[in-house]
Amino acid sequence: MRERGLAQALLDLYGTGETCLPQLCEHPGFSSLAIYEPGTSGRHRSCMKGLKRYRQSCYRTDLPFGEEVEGLANQDLQRLTFNSGSFDLVITSDILEHVRSPNAAFQEIKRVLKPGGRHVFTIPLQYPMRPNTVSRVDTSTAEDRPLLPPVYHGDGGGGKSLVYTDFGKDVLDHLDRSGMTTTIRFVDATNVERRKVIVLVSRKST
Repeated sequence: MRERGLAQALLDLYGTGETCLPQLCEHPGFSSLAIYEPGTSGRHRSCMKGLKRYRQSCYRTDLPFGEEVEGLANQDLQRLTFNSGSFDLVITSDILEHVRSPNAAFQEIKRVLKPGGRHVFTIPLQYPMRPNTVSRVDTSTAEDRPLLPPVYHGDGGGGKSLVYTDFGKDVLDHLDRSGMTTTIRFVDATNVERRKVIVLVSRKST
């Protein structure tokens, strides 16, 4: 459902009548955008990886950030090596909950976006949204210190990734204060169950 939601959000924001993501990727207006998306798994990525200005990245702590690893840029979302104002669109799909400092990642995403650029993303946050964000791990030092029992999600490559943050509705206020106007989009607002899944869209104002 999140894959469907991401695809529909992109169609709504950038489409001109297309009915699916492969069609949108053939449209010159969308295919000319500079797009960055960390990660490699997911159906929507297979549609977009052929776009000339679409950049993906991996995350390898054993190698220098900014270097190429098997054709992918090695990047840390908390300290991106891209120049400011590099991208029209950043997409993150269920990634930010696994970042030690998601606020630093949000700031970096804002930095690398052009004015008016968008961050389209999903996080494990359903509607109706819980009110407050909760940190599951104390990251105030270099060592992770659990605050709650550890939770792991599959990383798309057969491994597991620790969940650092359970996001709440207050993330929208945080993003608005940072200069990113954020709205939510329902995957299917007419269905009680499917409308629980949401996609967030933040737009850089300055």
